[in-house]
Amino acid sequence: MNRAENPLAQYSFDPAPEAHRLNRLSEHKRAWEFSRSLLGYDNEVLKDRPVSIKYSYWFDPSGNLYNHPARNPEDLSLNGIRPGERGDLPAKGLEKVAQLLFENPGEVVLWYSPPGPAAFDDNPENPFSQITFDYGQLYITVLNGDRVENVALKITNEDVLRHFMPHIAAFAGNFDGKERRIQYFLTHPVNTSMALEEFLSVDRPDEYTHTNHKGEDFSLHEVISLARAVFEKEGFTPEEEEIVRFATKVVRKHVSEDSLQTAYFTRISMEMKANGVDSMRLAGSCGGRTILGSEVENLLGLNNGFSTDFRTLTQIVRDKLYYPDYNCSHCGGTLTGESKTDRNARRKTCDHCGGELNC
Repeated sequence: MNRAENPLAQYSFDPAPEAHRLNRLSEHKRAWEFSRSLLGYDNEVLKDRPVSIKYSYWFDPSGNLYNHPARNPEDLSLNGIRPGERGDLPAKGLEKVAQLLFENPGEVVLWYSPPGPAAFDDNPENPFSQITFDYGQLYITVLNGDRVENVALKITNEDVLRHFMPHIAAFAGNFDGKERRIQYFLTHPVNTSMALEEFLSVDRPDEYTHTNHKGEDFSLHEVISLARAVFEKEGFTPEEEEIVRFATKVVRKHVSEDSLQTAYFTRISMEMKANGVDSMRLAGSCGGRTILGSEVENLLGLNNGFSTDFRTLTQIVRDKLYYPDYNCSHCGGTLTGESKTDRNARRKTCDHCGGELNC
């Protein structure tokens, strides 16, 4: 099959490191992890919901956090954070999150990862130096019984942080440099001292919170209501069960980079067919990009919610691969920037009014 160039930047998945990771696991764990990855991709990238799926974690007696109940060394949640991301501060922050959860069972712990650069250096060998996070992620975590549960909210309007972590948000606002502000948030998780039900029931002012790549706005009350539904949900919907079955088949034997690429593109194609469209916008930095059905057909020829893969899932900078977004000269509608490398993928007509374009 044709190998996609820079799939992380173009399509928000990265099959090479994922295949390497999965091949180190047993068949059961491969199915477990890739099912969650594909469910997360469907939720975060294809449907671009403002609230993540629910991720579960388990402690050992020493307070180490794992993303599988077997609690083997390869299951450590810290393994999902890759070196080079934001000066390795996400790993330090996650250690603090785990400590707060372990020492305060039943109490909600919050952790915020702001928008901005994914690396604090210009080293071309660091892949994160080419990535910018377009919006923030507010992680809501709690240890209930023997299991940590985590749900992330997408945050465009950071003013709402004052309703969750007022002292941290206020202090972070004193920093002039974006890097120092990011560092402070990542290393200062907050224990709310509230049980999950109490936290979700607090009467907060209803404010604009997030806009997704489809231009849909979500209020604070909406995202909290959605978060409640995710926390309370048990089992899978029929569509999710089908995704799990599909993911399990993909990783039954040795996992290759090509097989994972095929799986992701197949999921994109299925979503297009379910919605009766021949193109769709993928969630991503600068509002996402448009992918064509013909592009998917040609090419056919995320697990840990705290992980780097989850944080970068929908937010890959496109400056080197795509021109800036622009407005249609006929109707004024906003169109995602065209590919700098693939002239055949450039649109000929406006997605909104059908007017002829010269791209």
